[in-house]
Amino acid sequence: MRHLFALVGLAMLAMRSSAQERKIGIYQILDNFIASSVAYNKCGSNDAGLKMKFGTNLNVISIRAAMQAKQDYPVQPEADLVKALDERGKTVRAKVLEEIDTKGCASDRITNLLKMYEFHANWNMYESKTH
Repeated sequence: MRHLFALVGLAMLAMRSSAQERKIGIYQILDNFIASSVAYNKCGSNDAGLKMKFGTNLNVISIRAAMQAKQDYPVQPEADLVKALDERGKTVRAKVLEEIDTKGCASDRITNLLKMYEFHANWNMYESKTH
């Protein structure tokens, strides 16, 4: 039962609306990567080079999100954190697929996600930092 409460608490990770999360944080960035990936895989071109660059950046963001989850919830087992992030990703995927099913690839949201995919693929995270 205690494990169930822990999982419910971790699921809240996907729904948090604290001031900290209202600004663009690593979880929102990960959501954006997932959403743009779903849109691109369903509606975008099949540019292998772009996909490879995107995949590299997605891996970095995924690792950073996992590290942030561990920092935010230090007493939770790593497996529970991974499960919570996976559930969050499934929710994002489902919303994008629903948008595509109901409004098609030409909808404004999907068009914006396709542009975001290209940005994510070409984003040099290491040059983006300000000093």
